[in-house]
Amino acid sequence: MYKVLMIAAALLAINSCKGGGQAIKTYDGVGVVVSVDRDAGMVQIKHQDIKGYMTAMTMPFKAKRPSLLDGISVGDNVEFTLRDDGYGVVLVRIEKKAPVSSALNPGSRILKL
Repeated sequence: MYKVLMIAAALLAINSCKGGGQAIKTYDGVGVVVSVDRDAGMVQIKHQDIKGYMTAMTMPFKAKRPSLLDGISVGDNVEFTLRDDGYGVVLVRIEKKAPVSSALNPGSRILKL
């Protein structure tokens, strides 16, 4: 967990170097929770591409409020929103989402009659 916190701190420091005065931007993402550290208010998510922000990867995010992580567990499929105010990026929304069912994905299986 120490390694995750160090990576998150480094990313926040790098983001802080961008300077102020930028408009606040938000980015929506989808992924799977890999780890949750409620005491530190951190969640690590293996996410898909976040349009206009970053490619798919596994990355820790700091929650704006630790209570955002209430009810979130490892393995949960989630939708989330990140907020970049020019000084740092924080997770401002995270919600469980139902996994994609193969029964609802017509391309996932072919039925032979």
